[in-house]
Order: sequence, then structure tokens, then C-alpha cells
Amino acid sequence: MNFLIVLVAGLVPALLGMIWYHPSLFGKAWQNEVGHTDEKVAAMRSKMMLNMVIMIVFSIFIAFMLMPIVNHQWGVFSLLENQPGMHDDPPSNPDFKMMMDKYGTNFRSFGHGALHGLITGLLFVFPLIRLTTLWEGKSWKFVFIQAGYWILSLILMGGIICQWA
Repeated sequence: MNFLIVLVAGLVPALLGMIWYHPSLFGKAWQNEVGHTDEKVAAMRSKMMLNMVIMIVFSIFIAFMLMPIVNHQWGVFSLLENQPGMHDDPPSNPDFKMMMDKYGTNFRSFGHGALHGLITGLLFVFPLIRLTTLWEGKSWKFVFIQAGYWILSLILMGGIICQWA
């Protein structure tokens, strides 16, 4: 596992958010949907650095969670968990070595990871956003702005992780 790539993938939501929520893209629509005035948005900028740090930390958590979703090879560890040598030195286990030699690079592309990011976004994150906003009275417009941002974030994160991690 390449932890640097996981950290890079964790930056994606912050970088994408700067574009997605820019006033010329979805920023004004989002602002209207949540009822923020220009003054409120300006006041929120005082907390921007702290919020960015929190966002990046939690986005790194998401990137770590995406690893076993986009890289099928992680399943080998689960299959062989209680086998001799798996805790101390997985490559010494003959079954692990055989499987990784034969299948270790299968499905390791940006496109494959992006597909799993899309599936995760559509079937997991989108429903969570809708369920969270359902009782808050948020509009479908708001839901689509938020879900679109997270689905695209997961597509990019999944692609990066699958290709390079």
C-alpha cells in the first residue's frame, strides 16, 4: 500500500470543492439552497483554515476506506487471515504468494477504480445524503449539488487509489 497516494487521494475533495462550490459553478445555487447570505459566507471564511484541515483529515479516512473497495487484492488478506505467516510475513505464505503473483495486478487501472468510486457514490453516499436531508426539508436541488460533488470526488479518489496505491 502506498500511503502517499492515499494522502493525495484525500486531497481530492478539498481541491474539487474549490471548483465545485465556486460561485460561477454551483456555489451560488448551494448558497441559496442553504439560505446563506453573502455576509454569512464572508464570515465563514474566518474558519476556513480549520475547516480545510478537518475536511482533509476526514477525506483521508474516506480514502483509506476506499482502498479495499477499489483494489480487489485486499480480499486476499481476508481470505487468508488465519493462515500461517499471514500476520508476520504475508509474502511467505505460499497461497498468498501464488494469488498475488497470478492476480496481483488485475483490475488495477484508473478506470476500474473510478467505476468503483461511481458505484460507491451512487449506491452508498447518494442515499446517505438524501436520507440525511429528507427530514431537514432540503430540496432535491441541494441533494444533487451535494451528491454530485461527493460522487465525483469518489470517482477521482477511486481512480487515483486503484491506479497508483
